[in-house]
Amino acid sequence: MLSALWLNSLAIAGNVAQQIVTFQVNAISELSINGGSNHLSIAIGEKSTTDYVCWAITTNETSKRVIGSIDADMPPGATLFVQLEAPTESLSKGPVIVSTTPKTLVADISKVAEKSLGLTYMLFVDGNVEMSQRVLTLTLTDGL
Repeated sequence: MLSALWLNSLAIAGNVAQQIVTFQVNAISELSINGGSNHLSIAIGEKSTTDYVCWAITTNETSKRVIGSIDADMPPGATLFVQLEAPTESLSKGPVIVSTTPKTLVADISKVAEKSLGLTYMLFVDGNVEMSQRVLTLTLTDGL
């Protein structure tokens, strides 16, 4: 009788097996700007100039935004605008004056992977401005 009980338990263990599988999908949030540095040059007497490059974004998260800032204030008489083309179903804030304070450039970003989006630099000057450079930083962050 003991032998029959052991065979019965063995048969059940061989017919059904269960295991808990734990998994997760890690967040992907990446930005890139294509191309090297930009050189905005204004001829004497002109007040503005524009240049274009491309940017790309990949995220599997929802309710994100891109903020932008520069590493130092612009010199007196110079104003730099940046405009990002919005990915599908997102909202570009249009030309935005960039400064050392981060500002929203694109809002309402959710689950997207797009490349070759337009990034436009617009420089406006009032008077004589010496040549200088600024570093633009784009950050993908939670939306507000």
